[in-house]
Amino acid sequence: MCDFDNTIVSVDTGVLILSKFAEGNWRFYDELYNRGEMHVEEVLRHQFSTVRATKSSMIRAIEGSAPFTPGFEQLLQTCSQKRIPLLVVSYGLDFCIKHILGKISQGRDPQIHAPRTRLTKNGVRFTFPRRRTEGSVNLKDDMVKCYKQRGYKVVYVGDGTSDFPAVKIADVRYAMRGSRLAKLCDRSGLQFSKIANFDLVSDEVQSLQAALGR
Repeated sequence: MCDFDNTIVSVDTGVLILSKFAEGNWRFYDELYNRGEMHVEEVLRHQFSTVRATKSSMIRAIEGSAPFTPGFEQLLQTCSQKRIPLLVVSYGLDFCIKHILGKISQGRDPQIHAPRTRLTKNGVRFTFPRRRTEGSVNLKDDMVKCYKQRGYKVVYVGDGTSDFPAVKIADVRYAMRGSRLAKLCDRSGLQFSKIANFDLVSDEVQSLQAALGR
């Protein structure tokens, strides 16, 4: 499982869109979130409520500005060839994620677990996925729990605060180097690896599959 913004791609596409289209001090809600005073889903609702733009204009705003992190395309290919589920778990805009991934997927589309978005006269509206497991903090740790209950070993890659509940319960943990997630893992004493690309992840996925005899 991989986060999208600042993980699969090297920028935060939501920040690019908010910087161009949002009105007011939308970063204020990030500060509340970082202090633990607001849930990520509340933050998104507030920040994107002032965005008045079409899907095509938002896609144009990120076009060419969201390069893939090195090694992700190889990971995608490896998972496709070996029939290993690859899930993108993200609080990003679903149509932007699909558009960017479509550039390299070539029929190897990963599953995307993200809020559904719709554009209204009152800004972007989100429908968040229904939680499938008891006690989940957000959609990310919910999916880790769900797959572990099915007997899967879960490799998780992320960068932010919203990834922390998921990475804590994953079997193998990766955090992007210099990220907020890496700092949280360090403070908590979790065993994890800091990465700048997906090379180690591809190796780990293949090693796990071989060890499990799949």
